[in-house]
Amino acid sequence: KVFHRVKEGDLHSRVMTLAGHDGEVRCVAFAGEERVVTGSNDKTVRVWDVATGSQLRCLDGHRDRVYSVATHPWGHLIASGCGDGTVNVWDANWTDG
Repeated sequence: KVFHRVKEGDLHSRVMTLAGHDGEVRCVAFAGEERVVTGSNDKTVRVWDVATGSQLRCLDGHRDRVYSVATHPWGHLIASGCGDGTVNVWDANWTDG
């Protein structure tokens, strides 16, 4: 994980790099202001803490590549679309820690 502070007016600075998937990352979505959700060719959906860059959860259960992720506006559900034609809906109501 690489973290950088963004200077005011510098919109091209990388804030952080999230690393942990074993395959190509195909989709990314913010889940509120505190989490990022990613889907990958490694058949997993991962949830990341925006403040620290740490992985909070690895959601596995797809049988093929994950092509899309979406989050509920209130942040309590995550949907992920897979190459096998299925969509998984995940409960995101957990406590960190």
